[in-house]
Amino acid sequence: MTFRNARPPSVAPVNPPDAAQPELDSLSALSQPTLQKEAELAAQKNCAAYANLLSEQEKTSAQLQKSERQYRQLFQAHPQPMWVYTQDERLRILAVNDAMVATYGYSEAELLNMAVSDLWAPGTPSCSVVQGQCLRQMPTRHRRKNGSVLDVEVSARSIEFNGQKACQIMATDVTERRRMERELE
Repeated sequence: MTFRNARPPSVAPVNPPDAAQPELDSLSALSQPTLQKEAELAAQKNCAAYANLLSEQEKTSAQLQKSERQYRQLFQAHPQPMWVYTQDERLRILAVNDAMVATYGYSEAELLNMAVSDLWAPGTPSCSVVQGQCLRQMPTRHRRKNGSVLDVEVSARSIEFNGQKACQIMATDVTERRRMERELE
């Protein structure tokens, strides 16, 4: 008996390397397209999810723009004169609506370069300005661009406008009512 070609009984026979290679190549060949398809499907899903996200953002953005236009129009087209001014000692006018322009006779650009106190009729008592608050006793006699005086009742409320504390005013022209009241006295 020769021991040269004998194997120990505890060692399992090993296939020669050439016999195992075709099996690995076939597994590799099968898994490459599968992995590629899975990667393509995942990429397609990610693209679809991203497209949906963009679509939702576009819808939300469009809705926000529409809402902003509507609220801007509520201010701009309101039939009563309205304006926004700073809540500081300058009382600078920040925004005006169309009725303000029509009632007071100034252009929008002119009004935006004015302070609220520029609207007060001559001889009108001034009021005290409290930093960060709307004017409590705003003069109720205002001057138009043509110099005529109008009597107004004002409603004021604190707001934030373009990141700063401001006051929103709505004025009602009561000139005729006050004239009639004076005649009846």
